[in-house]
Amino acid sequence: MKLKLLVFIFLSHLSLALAETDDLCWTKEENSATKQPYSSFNEWDNDVFEWKRKYHAQFNLVLLVKAFSAYSKERAKASSFGNDKIAHCYIGCRIAQRTDFRTSRFAAWYKEFKDITDCNMDTHFETKDYEATLLGAEAGRNKKTNCELVCPSLIEKL
Repeated sequence: MKLKLLVFIFLSHLSLALAETDDLCWTKEENSATKQPYSSFNEWDNDVFEWKRKYHAQFNLVLLVKAFSAYSKERAKASSFGNDKIAHCYIGCRIAQRTDFRTSRFAAWYKEFKDITDCNMDTHFETKDYEATLLGAEAGRNKKTNCELVCPSLIEKL
């Protein structure tokens, strides 16, 4: 029953994010290049379009539920690092360890997609966040990796 509830919540959240129903959403999003609100719908729409093109892999719904569970369990620890990129790396690593690299990569892509389409200036779309999460996911291919120790050194290379 718990799994069905998590799947329902995830699908509901995903469908809301994909809907992009707010015609003025672009005015509530920060352009990652300028760190200012987007100046036009076309500018925002082009960035959203390019991000959608970036990822085309299929995903396993059961693994996505496990990924969300891993994220929920590790979120507080990730925040405690005091560095956003290390937090992304750590989450990517832990999701990959509990699921697989492909699922972690999708979660990284989806998180940034959500950031650019959620009509919220408090969330920030950044390709560097995606890259940091992928570094962690790559490290997490090895289930024995200590994500907490490896991510700070991986992020130094980013």
